[in-house]
This record gives sequence, structure tokens and C-alpha cells, in this order.
Amino acid sequence: MASLQSLVAAGEVRLESWAAEKLKKAIQDQLYLAEKWVSESAYLARDLPLGGHWVGLTMAMKWERRARGPGSIQEQLVLYVQALKDALVVVDQAVKVTRAADENGASGLGGLNQ
Repeated sequence: MASLQSLVAAGEVRLESWAAEKLKKAIQDQLYLAEKWVSESAYLARDLPLGGHWVGLTMAMKWERRARGPGSIQEQLVLYVQALKDALVVVDQAVKVTRAADENGASGLGGLNQ
């Protein structure tokens, strides 16, 4: 995402408003789903009814780590949500860069008529 942000800031990536709206809609739809997945991922870590035997306890701890620990599905989903939010910001920046370039080009053309 950082490389895309730098390309947008340098004016190398431009995006028309109509295309940005379509792209933002797709990202927002995905963001809605991803945020739902994050909230639902908490259910993965619930106590499993595997009994008090050491095998059951070991399996329950394993599922707990996969659900909430470092590198867990929940952690990955949170990172995905953040990436989607960052993408929305980049899309807005690309539209602003495009508008600014269009305005600068139009003002430059105005000087040619004189």
C-alpha cells in the first residue's frame, strides 16, 4: 500500500471520479464483510466442549491460539480491514491528484489563447 501511496503522491496514478466511485463502492462492500468477519472470529475462540482430558485441553488451547493469538485469523482480518481503509484513502488521493492535474492543465491552456 505504501508504494501505491507514493505513486499517487508523485502523480503517476490518476483516477477519474466515476471510476473512483465504482472502486470505492467495491472496497466499502468488502470492508463491510471483513469487519463482520472480525466480529465473528471471536466465536472461534470460545471454549470447546472437548472435555477435561489433556488431549481435549491441548486442542482447545490450539484453537484459542489460532483464533486470537499472534498470527491468528482475527489478527489477519484486522490487518485486512486496515488495508481496505487505507485503500479508500488512496483512492480519494488519486482523485484529488487527477483533479489538480486537470485544473493545472486547463489553466495552462488558457495562457495559449492570449
